[in-house]
Amino acid sequence: MELTPRGEELATQLAHRHRDLSQFLTAVLGVDPEVADGEACMIEHGISAATAMQLHRFLQKWERLEPALRRRLKVDKPQPGKSLFRLIRPVRGTGRHR
Repeated sequence: MELTPRGEELATQLAHRHRDLSQFLTAVLGVDPEVADGEACMIEHGISAATAMQLHRFLQKWERLEPALRRRLKVDKPQPGKSLFRLIRPVRGTGRHR
């Protein structure tokens, strides 16, 4: 199979998106690399070029952070049987959430 120049350009863009998404999922969110690879495959096809560029810019800034700060900011891995998500109930009469 041979790609046209435009096809090669699109393939390169998709490969960059995949790499950035995998890096974000593993380095920032602490997702297992195998899981991150599969999920990056699904996500890369559904984001816009603008979102992909913002993600790339974020990762460039992330890489410039001191390692100690990156460790503090990194999302902890969930404990088995516990969810990182919880229901947020509205505060009565305020329209705000707790």
